[in-house]
Order: sequence, then C-alpha cells, then structure tokens
Amino acid sequence: MRSPFTLALGILASVGALLASAGMARADAVEDFYKGRSVDLVISTTTGGGYDTIARVLARYMPAHIPGTPKITPKNMPGAGGIKTANYLASEGPRDGSMFATIQNPVPFQPLLGVQQAMYDARKFSWIGSANTEVGLLFVWHTSKVTKFEDLMTREVTVAGTGGGSSTDFYYRLLNDFVGLKLKSITGYPGSTESFLALERGEVEGFFLFWSTEKSAYGQRLANKEIRNVAQFSIAKSPDLPDVPFANDYIKDPAKKAAFEFAVGPLGMGRPYVAPEGVPADRLKALRTAFLDTLKDKQFVAEAEKLKLDLSGIKSGEEVAELVNKLYATPKDIVAKVAEITKGM
Repeated sequence: MRSPFTLALGILASVGALLASAGMARADAVEDFYKGRSVDLVISTTTGGGYDTIARVLARYMPAHIPGTPKITPKNMPGAGGIKTANYLASEGPRDGSMFATIQNPVPFQPLLGVQQAMYDARKFSWIGSANTEVGLLFVWHTSKVTKFEDLMTREVTVAGTGGGSSTDFYYRLLNDFVGLKLKSITGYPGSTESFLALERGEVEGFFLFWSTEKSAYGQRLANKEIRNVAQFSIAKSPDLPDVPFANDYIKDPAKKAAFEFAVGPLGMGRPYVAPEGVPADRLKALRTAFLDTLKDKQFVAEAEKLKLDLSGIKSGEEVAELVNKLYATPKDIVAKVAEITKGM
C-alpha cells in the first residue's frame, strides 16, 4: 500500500506534468498561429524618417524571435500626425496579433487633451514596448538670423509643420504658449523628409525633430554647421547636448511649468509600438518578448549602430502601459492648461 507521502508526491508530479504540458500547448498554439503568416507593421509616418527607419530594421530581425517566425511587412499609414493610425488600431485593426504599429509619442494623449480627431482610448491598447526615450529639438537653417534661444522669443520664426494634430504642431504650440516663443507653423508637409527639403529650399527657417532622428539622418549636416540647434525639451536635458538651451528652464510660472512637463511626458515613451485592444494574452506576451529580444539581437544592434539609431531608454510593453496610465491620471487642472492649446488642431 502506498504511503500518504508517496501518494502526495505522485499527485504533485501529475499536476506538474499537466502544467508543463499546458505551457507547451500554449507555446505551440502561438507558434501554430504565426507559422507561415505575414504580420503587418503599420508605420504612422511617411518613409525616410526616424520612426520609419527603426521600424523597417526591426521588421527584418524581429521575426526570428517570434514563435513560428512569421514575415513582418512594414506598411506606411501617415495622416494627422499619427492619429489616423491610432484610429485604425481602435476601429479596424485586427485583434488577433497579426498587426501592430508604431505611432508618434504624443498620439496616445490626444483624446485626453480633447483633440476631436482622436477617437480611441490609449489605455485600452496592447502596448508592446518602446525603442528609446526621446528629446525634442528645434533647429534652424544656417542662414537664419536666430543664433541663440532668446532670439526665438523676440522675433517670428517660420517652421515646417504637418498639421492635423501632429506632434510637430503640438510642440510648436506648446513652446509658444508656455515658453513664450514666436514660432509660425507653415503646415502641409507630410513628414520629416519633406519638412527638411522645405528648410533647404528656404520655405521655412526651422523645424522640429527628435535628437535620435537628427543625429541619424542629419548628423553630417549638423557637423557641417548647415543646421543649428537652438532649443531642446524633454523630461530631462540630454547629456549629449550640454550646450543646447533647455526650454523647460525658461518657464518661470510654476503652474505653466507643471503643465509643460506633463505635456512633454510622452517623450518618455520614445518611439512606442502598440497593437489593438484585445490581442490574446499569449500572443501579446510573445510579441513583447520578441520586441525586447530583437533590441538585444547582435545583428540588429550592429545595423542600428551603423545607421546611428538611438536605442537608449528602452521600455517594455508593461512599462509603456504604466506610463500611459500615469499620464492619464494627471490632475484635471494641469491637463486643461495643455488641452487649451490643442483647440482647433
């Protein structure tokens, strides 16, 4: 007759075997879903910019880290500064894990700020992760009479914008209303590539970009002094840019400073990747794991370094979701101050 102890060990072994087989079944289910499948990676910008470049490199290496090694197909969907893609995620995007996207970091917070075009709740999205943390830069063409930060506060400066609630125009308004700059946005440029061409043609004096994009796409132009950085802003000053004035420091009113720092909080998301609401938990976990593993992949890192892509401040999907929830919990009076500047966007 088996002793109670032996019987208990037997039961535990059986339970362990069942749990192991269940885990294997879940893994097999994810692999079965992705095997032979093409996964769409929607890019909310035009081709050639920072979001597009990182996404296309990611699409080449990430399949090897997803069970079933599906093909990842990049597809550009520019419009309204990324809001078009976010609306697609919320209303039409497949919720089975066969599609994910990269969107501009202010986009998740446009509904919170009352932007009418933004018809989604970012807290419901399935966040996959972020490739870095961003610093915003305002720079001018070398022929501009703007040579220091104070010049931005004393004369009107034309800057390239995309309109439609885009991140560029949002940050221009933010700098004007809270810091006191005199930026005049000339809208209608689809993305950063077209905006830089406008700068070269003399249609505008300046433009906004993230530091990660400037150093990868226009680093040589900066080294050649064809462009001049005149302001930076983020959740913290970049150690790479010690001599570029930090716009946050020029705000003296405490209430305005609190509102400004809330508004630039999304820069902590860097370049986020996200899937629609309702992606099955096992597939979302697989995508999140594959995303982080890809960013550590030696071949990916080597190509990223060659292209001068910024991979600092990487965040997991859980960390991005936590940041989204934190910013949505900001006191209403602070949100209202920032929402005021989005009216008419």
